[in-house]
Amino acid sequence: MFIQQAYRQLFSSLSALYGPEEAHVIADIAIEKISGLKRVDRLIKHQLILSAGQEKMLENYVLQLLAKKPIQYVTGEAWFYSLLLKVNPFVLIPRPETEELVEWILKDHAGIYTPKKLIDIGTGSGCIPIALKKHQPNFDITAIDISIDALQTAKENAIQNEVEITFLQADFLQQQQWPAFGTYNLIVSNPPYITNTEKSFMEDHVIQYEPHTALFVADHEPLVFYDNIANFGLTHLEKGGLIYVELNQSLGIETKRLFDSKGYTTELRKDINANFRMLKAAL
Repeated sequence: MFIQQAYRQLFSSLSALYGPEEAHVIADIAIEKISGLKRVDRLIKHQLILSAGQEKMLENYVLQLLAKKPIQYVTGEAWFYSLLLKVNPFVLIPRPETEELVEWILKDHAGIYTPKKLIDIGTGSGCIPIALKKHQPNFDITAIDISIDALQTAKENAIQNEVEITFLQADFLQQQQWPAFGTYNLIVSNPPYITNTEKSFMEDHVIQYEPHTALFVADHEPLVFYDNIANFGLTHLEKGGLIYVELNQSLGIETKRLFDSKGYTTELRKDINANFRMLKAAL
């Protein structure tokens, strides 16, 4: 099978599930992974014939994709802030909104070379601390997660991207574990913030494949992680320290009020889609 023929067939199959633009993106990622060739190279080598092994790989991809498995889990990788990361169903697929949070932190600390101690709460794939460490080597970063499997993925990603980060297993909501941690200049988190009620509005592939412990919180305590992060900061944040968190866009104002009520000075920030998705808090 010619490589362009494979692309067209995959796109046609995906079009039954996705819009044309998304089907093109998914097909492009899949064929690039299978062939090892970017789109521009495939156009030049359009008469290239897939090997038997590549055709078998394509068949396997099609079966998974038609079951609505995210392309990132099919290929086992995702890009985040220009870094290639391993991903699997133990970790969330990194989102562009989280890249904006990283960009905010890096801009705030551009040209600052004083060592900073940072903790990332609920690290998942390790995307946030790895991107920060890659661009700010002076950061001394600890990253925690409740999931041993997620931490293993994060460790592999740190090795792959040649950064040193301390990874620790901890249930952050168990406050009796907090004394084991030191003090920090920066606290960062993209915690679970989607209420169970909101599940009905989410896409099937997210519900079916991404880890629920990293996504959802109970309806009666939607800000449970932010409340704990704010309290943690009161005892574990150095003078002049900052907290950066990603938000549920429908709870931005409420999250700001929560931090304000505990004595923080806060700033809400909108993402590229004009939704309140990030907050910075200073003591």
